[in-house]
Amino acid sequence: MLNDRLAAIAAHGFYRLFGLLPLDTASALGGGLGRLVGKFAGGASRQARRNLTRTLPDAPVTETLTEMWAHLGRCIAELPHLEGMTFATEPGGRSEVIGSET
Repeated sequence: MLNDRLAAIAAHGFYRLFGLLPLDTASALGGGLGRLVGKFAGGASRQARRNLTRTLPDAPVTETLTEMWAHLGRCIAELPHLEGMTFATEPGGRSEVIGSET
């Protein structure tokens, strides 16, 4: 139970830290942390490696796993900024929505 509380405190601290940083900085830092954490996520990485090897035998598994962890880190780091993000239907926004006119 103490470990859960410590994990919650740490998660809240990271959430606040990422919220204070500019979006692109938070995203880059989250990607780097994701790569680092992925190296120590033994069971999850082993399972992902098995799944990738089975489903995509010709894929560069190590590179794919590294980018998977980086992407997860970026997604987590961007969460505090989600409310302020704008999504445009016109080119030039951070994200472009295609096909929304139907």
